[in-house]
This record gives sequence, structure tokens and C-alpha cells, in this order.
Amino acid sequence: MLINMLSCRLCHDPLLRRCNMARHELSLQEQLEGVKSAIASRRTPSQLKEGLRRRALELERQIREQSSHSKAFARQKGGNALTKTRLFISFDYDHDEDLRNLLAGQAKHPDTPFDIFDRSLKEPLEGDWKEKFRRRLANIDQMVVICGENTHVARGVAHEVAIAREEGKPYFLLWGRSAKPCTKPSTALATDKIYNWTWDNLKALISGGR
Repeated sequence: MLINMLSCRLCHDPLLRRCNMARHELSLQEQLEGVKSAIASRRTPSQLKEGLRRRALELERQIREQSSHSKAFARQKGGNALTKTRLFISFDYDHDEDLRNLLAGQAKHPDTPFDIFDRSLKEPLEGDWKEKFRRRLANIDQMVVICGENTHVARGVAHEVAIAREEGKPYFLLWGRSAKPCTKPSTALATDKIYNWTWDNLKALISGGR
């Protein structure tokens, strides 16, 4: 019954339609993005979100398997095949989602060295939120923090940076709005530099040039 309700909602709600497209039309990562957008949406009924969360976990499992197979193939080919960095985007959901979309667009560049595997979600910071986030971090290689004008008061970004550091995940900060003052997360270190957001810088930073 719940699955039927979910399918119906996903087919008719324009915001959620992306989640129900045929699998051959969407990559696993695109499916995951769509499911997470549905989870974050206020228009999604609460009784459906648990099913969406289970679907997100299943997609994450499939992505991990796919990544493992890709790495194994690259090793078999003597390292000639490029294995891209799995990136998490941390950003102020209330003010900087346009910047997240911009970086997602850059990820489609033909010579991009990274894939966007996960991102900040607009969810209450309560319950076992931190433990869930730690499990999500297990699927990524690095975190990019897009800094905007209000990042210093974005609680979610602050928690994400602190937990990434605890988990030993490398992260770097990008200056999101070139013509405006941008701020660091409150949990960033004094030594954490905000780098100019250029394509060359982004590729260098992901390669460890910082």
C-alpha cells in the first residue's frame, strides 16, 4: 500500500517526478539526488519519507558497489582508467543552493576530476542526525565547503565540517560569491583558507594542491 502511494505521488508531483523516471534514463547518482531532493522537500508527506530514505540507502549501496567495480577495472587496466574523486558538497541550504547548482553543473565538464556523491540536506539537526551523517561520509573521498555571506551562522555546515575533520575526511573551502564578502563555517580552523573558485583551482584542490 505504501509503495503504491509513493509511486502515485512521485508520478504526479512535478517536484518528485525525477525520482520515478526509468532507471535507464538516470544514473544511480542522479536517482539519489532526486530522492534526496524529495526527502528535503516540505511537500513530501512525512509518511512517505521513510520509504524514500530506504531507497536512498539502497542507491548509496549500489553506488559503492559500482565504485568498487570501477576501481577494480582501473587496476586491471594498469591504472589507465581515471577514477574520479567522490565529492560531498557542504553549503548553506537556506542561502546558497544556487552555488551548489553551479558546482553540480561544473561536475559535468568533460575533464572533471570529481563526481558529486552527496550534499547538504535541509533536515532538522536532531535525533541521530550526526550518526547518519557519519555513515554518509563513508561514501565520499573529500568535502568541498562552498562559503557564502551567511556560512558563519549555518549550523548544518558547522556540524558537517567538524564531523568531517573527526572522521579524517579532507575538506577545502571555496569563495562562493566573488563580488561579495564570504565567511567560514564557525567550526573551520584558523588555518583553513578560502580559495578562489576557478576551474583550475578546483581541479588543483581536489588533486591535493593546498
